[in-house]
Amino acid sequence: MNRCHYCGVVFSLKYKGNKFCSYFCYWESKKKNFTILCDNCGKSFKRRPHQIKLKRNYCSHICANKFNCNRKPLSLEWKNKIRDSHKGKMPKNLHTFMEKSRKYRFQKGQFTKEKHRFWKGGITPLTRSIRHLEQYNQWRIDIFERDNFICQLCGQTGKLHADHYPKMFWQIIAEDRITSLEEALSSQKLWDINNGRTLCVECHRKTTAEQMRIYWQNQFDYSPVISKLHLKL
Repeated sequence: MNRCHYCGVVFSLKYKGNKFCSYFCYWESKKKNFTILCDNCGKSFKRRPHQIKLKRNYCSHICANKFNCNRKPLSLEWKNKIRDSHKGKMPKNLHTFMEKSRKYRFQKGQFTKEKHRFWKGGITPLTRSIRHLEQYNQWRIDIFERDNFICQLCGQTGKLHADHYPKMFWQIIAEDRITSLEEALSSQKLWDINNGRTLCVECHRKTTAEQMRIYWQNQFDYSPVISKLHLKL
């Protein structure tokens, strides 16, 4: 049995925690405020019936925090009793939880290549796939450790790049005619530590631009053609 917070009628509890005898009292209680006393300081304040608790009604957060701070801490003997009561007990749903975790756990290679629904037959560029290999990452680390993580041109530290030098990355792929990852792994020039150096971001950008400028200048060098024309004239 419980007493309605709005009209005061005694009614039987249909559900645990019911504070009102009907929906009418529930909605009417939202329009009316009641004056109650704070359990900490005794000050009177207004609350709506649906906000009134059976215990621990406070006028402010300060009073609520004071009550929580004044509570006696649990003794060591009481804590040991709680610990001993939970010893050897397992949750009832532990078995189902473990089964679900195994079912939905992601495994390495579970959604790779043909197993993934968005697989398009391997359209990732070869150079990008090579740079994502573990052997390429190990090659970078070996070069950084050899150069003590210092740029070989300006001596700076921080964000560093591993540069293929004197032969560039794309030149090795073109000379060895690498067309697959298996051929890249078997290539010795690509993973040679002597064909690499540590550069910072700015030096790497400048050297790459200069190397590409020289390369394309040699590709379109018209000086032999011009010399032949002058001889004919």
